Amino acid sequence: MGSLINIFNNKIMDKYFTTILDFLEKNNSIKNNKRDIYEYGYELLISTLITIITIIFLGLLSGKLLSTIIFLFYFFNMKHKTVIQTTTQSFRQ
Repeated sequence: MGSLINIFNNKIMDKYFTTILDFLEKNNSIKNNKRDIYEYGYELLISTLITIITIIFLGLLSGKLLSTIIFLFYFFNMKHKTVIQTTTQSFRQ
């Protein structure tokens, strides 16, 4: 059942991203040869937003909203610093 939900969600998301990217291409906001990059970026953005909203909702349900927000702040701050450090090290090599 879980895989059926994933297939359904992927089809909906693919249609959604295709519509957005077609609109951006028509308005010359993006170039056709960079469409894959923008599609990946939008998928990552939406996925991250859904995750954050779900975590905040669960924190609200459990009555630990402040703790949840503090956790998210530190988690994403640490994740950001790790990505920057890893990227910087790979460019130095």
